[in-house]
Amino acid sequence: MMLQLNGCGNVTVAPRFLLQLELSDNRISGGLNFLHGCPKLDYLNLSGNKIKDIETLEPLVSVLKSRHF
Repeated sequence: MMLQLNGCGNVTVAPRFLLQLELSDNRISGGLNFLHGCPKLDYLNLSGNKIKDIETLEPLVSVLKSRHF
């Protein structure tokens, strides 16, 4: 399943079965904790957002750790 959201400021929940998430060109600057609930995610686009530091991407670590490469 792919989910595409444009023009949103906050995302709070995403389906566990989500494979692709397109969040480019939004106003996202943090709040990526919802990604903990996406263990099957294999594509994520956050380009064009207001992310300013690497710490904002910390929730991605748990998604990557849950994957078997």
